[in-house]
Amino acid sequence: MKRILIALLPALFFCATMDAQINTPAPSPTGEVKQTVGLTEFTINYSRPGVKDRTIFAADGLVPLGQIWRTGANAATTIEFDKDIMFGGKEVAAGKYALYTIPNTGSWTVMLYSDLSLGGNVGNYDESKEVVRTTVTPVEMPMSVETFTISIGSIRDDSAELGLIWDNMYVPVPIGVHTKKQVMAQLDNFAANPLAQVAGNYLNGGWYLHTSGTDSKKGLEYMSEGLKHSNSPFNFFWMQRKAEIQASLGDYAGAVKTAKMAHEAGAKAEGNAKGFYDNTVKAQLDANIKKWSSKS
Repeated sequence: MKRILIALLPALFFCATMDAQINTPAPSPTGEVKQTVGLTEFTINYSRPGVKDRTIFAADGLVPLGQIWRTGANAATTIEFDKDIMFGGKEVAAGKYALYTIPNTGSWTVMLYSDLSLGGNVGNYDESKEVVRTTVTPVEMPMSVETFTISIGSIRDDSAELGLIWDNMYVPVPIGVHTKKQVMAQLDNFAANPLAQVAGNYLNGGWYLHTSGTDSKKGLEYMSEGLKHSNSPFNFFWMQRKAEIQASLGDYAGAVKTAKMAHEAGAKAEGNAKGFYDNTVKAQLDANIKKWSSKS
């Protein structure tokens, strides 16, 4: 019996060790950013170190000035986008890249790098594998942010700002996306295909052409075509938008006529559509008719 117990001791010790494992928090937890800008999808994966009472950006800091930084902790930060973009004003093909930076006083160099296997081994950094390099101006903040943060903000249809935020430093990198070009390609393909006469596409496409400043006349054509085919109980809303395009083109008489048609359609609406007309659209139509009538 004694021999059996001795033989089992290693196994029992192993099991006890397995049961006694303790989970502790990662010093630099991972983070992920997913963001749509226009029609372009961005995904960023990175590790997030903390200040932890350390000097960060300085000649002798945790992130030394003038030296390549992996822009985070652990593995290199990666950024992926599914369509071509402008990064710091320079064209970059869709794909997944490592993000490296060189902090300096008054300026930062930001690079996208094609070799994802380099990771944090910046001593082997090879400039021939850079896809793009741009210089941006950092902004010193009046407070300190404890945890390194990457954001995509200042979002417009065709632009955004990649933000690197840590300690008292904010580093903005301008991003451009080709939303107009992408939408127009869809619209051209849609208009060339007679089988694609779907009212919603005409209405949404027409409104986009107007609000983006691309082509209000073409937008009016699309809006008119959409209303011919649409069976939506909210057609009064699209008529209101069509009237706004007409007014923007100087056709105030036509805008008034369309707005009155919208009133008629809204008054006949039922359920949620009627509530939306009464509470949201009706007063705006009245105001527009009064304004446009004085100009027609």
